[in-house]
Amino acid sequence: MVEFALLLPVVVMLIIAVFEVGVLVQTQLMLTNAAREGARAAAVVVEATDAVTAVRESLPGELSGSVRVSVERQSHVGGRAKVTVEYLIVMFGRLGGGVEIPLSSSAEMRVER
Repeated sequence: MVEFALLLPVVVMLIIAVFEVGVLVQTQLMLTNAAREGARAAAVVVEATDAVTAVRESLPGELSGSVRVSVERQSHVGGRAKVTVEYLIVMFGRLGGGVEIPLSSSAEMRVER
């Protein structure tokens, strides 16, 4: 029984760490998808606000309002449209305190219009 009492905190921390890494990976994948959606919008529409709207609409509610979106678009057809999405995630925040980790994803497409 003593061994169990000694190992239980380690096992619980390991399970929490696996869960937190899973949340981190899921968030990074959502940011990557949102950057692609924004780059596609920036490639076909002239207004940068449409690309920002596309990014925010592709993210779930809690992420949508707290990401930073930047759009770079060349004005000529065949130029590049690049969208970068940044988010600051807090790992182990449920345990009090936490560690802030910046996540970022960018996507680039050719301007079509």
